[in-house]
Amino acid sequence: TIVFPLRGSGPDAPYGNLREVRLKDGVERQITSQQWSSMGPSCWLRDGRGLVVIASEDQDSNSQIWFVSYPSGKVRRITNDLNDYLNVSLTADSSSLVTVQVERVSDIWIVPDGDSNRSSRITTSRVAGPGGVSWTPDGRIVHASYGSGYQEIWIMNKDGTQNRQLTFDSSRNSVPIVSRDGRYIVYVSYRRGTRNIWRMDIDGGNKKQLTHGSDDVSPQYAPDNQWVIYSSSEKIHPTLWKVPIDGGNPVKLTD
Repeated sequence: TIVFPLRGSGPDAPYGNLREVRLKDGVERQITSQQWSSMGPSCWLRDGRGLVVIASEDQDSNSQIWFVSYPSGKVRRITNDLNDYLNVSLTADSSSLVTVQVERVSDIWIVPDGDSNRSSRITTSRVAGPGGVSWTPDGRIVHASYGSGYQEIWIMNKDGTQNRQLTFDSSRNSVPIVSRDGRYIVYVSYRRGTRNIWRMDIDGGNKKQLTHGSDDVSPQYAPDNQWVIYSSSEKIHPTLWKVPIDGGNPVKLTD
C-alpha cells in the first residue's frame, strides 16, 4: 500500500486528504475525513497501525505533526504550538521521531522618517506583528499577535505601552486595517471555519461579520470610508469585491 496526499478539484479544492492505493489491484481509498490546506512528508509506523504526517489545517496555520491511525483514519495532533515542522522520520522501532523545527520570531519596530539608524523595537514578545499592523489617526498601532496563544488583534501606544487585546475568539484574526476616521477596524477572521472580513469598533466592541464567502481576504477601505474592498476566492480564482462598511450585499468589481 502507498499513501499519498490528494487535493480535490471541486468546492473543497483548497484542501487535501490522505489517500491510499493498493499495489495488487490499484484500488484507491480515502484514509481519513480530515482536511488539510497543505501536506508534507509522512511515514509509516513499523507495525502499520498508523502514520505520522506533517500538515497544516489552513493557509494561515502552522505546519504541525499529526498521527493518523490506520485503518480507522482517526486523527490527533502530536504537536500544537506556534512553530513549523519540516520533514519527519521514525526510528526503526517507531518509538521516537526526528523532525526539523522552524521557529518564527517577530516583533514590531518603529523607523522614524525612514532612518534605519534611529529604528527602535517597541515589542519584545517575539510573536507580534506577523499578521499585520495599522496606524490609528491618533498615533496608536493596531496589530495581530500570538501573545495569547492564538492570533488575535491588539492595540497599543506607539512606544509599545498599554498593549491591549481586542479579539478573544481563540481563532486566527489578522490583517487589521483602521478606517481613516479612526472609528472602525476591519480584519480577516477564521472563527467560523472560513476566512471572512469582520468589522469592530476601535475599542474592540460591536463585532460584525461583513462577508460570508469561502475565502475573503486583504481588506482595504475606499476613500469615502463607506466601502471595504477585498479579494474573494469563492470561485477558485481570486476576484475583487466591495461590501458596505455597515454590512449588506457585496458587489463584484472584477472578473
